[in-house]
Amino acid sequence: MAEWDDGYVTDVPYVTGYYTETTPVWIGTAATLLGLAAADLTQPFCYADLGCGNGVTALVVAATMPRAEVWAFDFNPAHIGSGRDIARRAGLTNIHFEEASFEDLAHDSRDALPRFDYLVAHGVLSWISLENRARMFSAIGRRLAPGGVAYISYNLATGWTGMRPVRTLMRLLAEASPERSDVAVASVFAVLDKMKAAGAAMFQDHPELDQRLAGFRGHDPGYVAHELLNRDWHPVMFPAVAEAMAAIKCEYIGSATLQNNIAALTVPATLLGMFGQIRDSGLRETLRDIASAAGFRRDLYQRGPRRLSPTEHKGRIDAIELARTFRPVPEPFTLSTVLGPVTPDVVNYPALLRLFDAGPRTIGELLRHAKQAAWPDLAVTEAVLLLVGSGLLSPMLAEPPGDAAKQAASRLNAVHAALFDQGYARSFLAYPALGAAWQADELDVVALDELRGGVVAEEAPLVTAVLERLTRGGRQLRHAGAVVMDPAATREHVTFQVREMLRQRLPTMRRLGVLDDAPAVPG
Repeated sequence: MAEWDDGYVTDVPYVTGYYTETTPVWIGTAATLLGLAAADLTQPFCYADLGCGNGVTALVVAATMPRAEVWAFDFNPAHIGSGRDIARRAGLTNIHFEEASFEDLAHDSRDALPRFDYLVAHGVLSWISLENRARMFSAIGRRLAPGGVAYISYNLATGWTGMRPVRTLMRLLAEASPERSDVAVASVFAVLDKMKAAGAAMFQDHPELDQRLAGFRGHDPGYVAHELLNRDWHPVMFPAVAEAMAAIKCEYIGSATLQNNIAALTVPATLLGMFGQIRDSGLRETLRDIASAAGFRRDLYQRGPRRLSPTEHKGRIDAIELARTFRPVPEPFTLSTVLGPVTPDVVNYPALLRLFDAGPRTIGELLRHAKQAAWPDLAVTEAVLLLVGSGLLSPMLAEPPGDAAKQAASRLNAVHAALFDQGYARSFLAYPALGAAWQADELDVVALDELRGGVVAEEAPLVTAVLERLTRGGRQLRHAGAVVMDPAATREHVTFQVREMLRQRLPTMRRLGVLDDAPAVPG
């Protein structure tokens, strides 16, 4: 490792990822649901991403929310260079990519840096040194505006039992390898397999290690390198983070994992009585995490919380507009929680989701419908938390997108399509009506780019255009985890995807502003 990296993996860039819970619309919606006022997204505001990686989320925020002044910070120059290049090609002038370490940010007195209304640090705290952690908190204290909301995610010690010594061995094996970090991952797993087969007691005493390691084997090796092979790896408990945030005048307000704000979905029923009697947030959240053996938290903190009156809270909740995503309803109808899968009300939940067949709905509309079914308001609000948190519904911006947002999002999506042509994975699309992105099949990304380029929205010409583009770029499709080699099978798969997009997804895409009449040619 280089001297400047503080023990963090830098020989391979971080994987390209988009994190919807770190967007202002998600954080602002969460704050409203929790009864607090966050910065008004219909007015100019400032957003910062500390440890932005390749900056995908920051780019989406900048493109879909032209009023935002976006700053993305990372100490890795490769990440910053990549982000700046995409911003330039997409013509985004409201985003700044800055190469800066936490030491730089903790002591930076530049007047050019604003105070931020929304500040996020995703996947950072548990992977940096204790010194850099203190610097990160210092930077947040210096730069978060009064009333601003900070998002901080981290690994929880409760969910990583037995992993710490194994993780140390993995790091040492990688450091001893002459290979690049991501390449070394395979040999690291091979050593662990040999140790387990030879009867290493650690695997016998901690059977949960198998499941944990199996989860990593299915990920991109670059992700595994950044997750497990850094010098520093510190799962922590909630009080350590809350105390550090309290020292910089920030109060815990709730979880950005929306369903985790519902006690019955995070605490076993036999402990709910005890949990309900606890008022101290440190004790309450620690009990919650131990009761659920949670492994990851997405915390929200506010610098000077402004709690809404009951009347204002109800009015703001009623006005929240939601859109149905493309994620299918699972069969059987179960939803994931930290305690495991749960089966919601099999009558009211599907009925609520069917209201979105005609388009987006406000929570107020959902509540009025629920009254006819004698469904209590609290049950509807909990349903919204669970359905949004499970990815079946998505919060929308309070105002319809203007031309600037639609055109900027279109340009960013066009750049992502061009990057796909060049062999890079870009499986998401920016939606200006959402101020966010949704995961997308890469064929959708390409097909939409062809539609933006003038191809008619009909099956035959669009299939031909997509196939020609794949052939021209030498790209091979992957389906069900395998490369599709047969040309007939490739045509069949492309035809199916295009047909489904035209019939099922394109109307929603148009409604949410993904397609714009203005040309969107990447630079």
